[in-house]
Amino acid sequence: PPLDYKSRGLGVPLVFLLMGVLFVGGAYYAITGHIGWRVIWLSLPFSLLASLLLLSNELRDLEADRAAGIRTLSVRLGRDRAVRLYRLLLAGVYLTALGLYLGGLLPGVLALALTLPALWQPLRLLQAPPQRRQALTPLTGRLYALFSLAFLAGVWGLSP
Repeated sequence: PPLDYKSRGLGVPLVFLLMGVLFVGGAYYAITGHIGWRVIWLSLPFSLLASLLLLSNELRDLEADRAAGIRTLSVRLGRDRAVRLYRLLLAGVYLTALGLYLGGLLPGVLALALTLPALWQPLRLLQAPPQRRQALTPLTGRLYALFSLAFLAGVWGLSP
């Protein structure tokens, strides 16, 4: 490929931009013909979640990627710092949502509380041995899906 972003450690940051801000903003623009800061702000939790999903995959495959000479972001950071980045991105998802609420962009933020139980399994797996970390990516994907549904409910004001 012209740019092998995976082995350059650029996957997670590029996914943040491409699968979050540009994906959400582009879809909004395609439907409405315009884009504003509100849409960009509302896309940030999804940018973080998309990055988190890729990072979970990198953490799952860390040892195999290192052995194969694939220099993903997680390989470059090392396991401990990659785990810290996972936790930081996860906290960022919820802190960004709180900021959106405080800024008046997400009225039903309480709907996101329904996703909190889905946090614990992936967080526990971060310290698990490699063979047990296989479930990290599907569990992170499940959290992404649950958060997305709760976020939509929050945007529509359907909060408990």
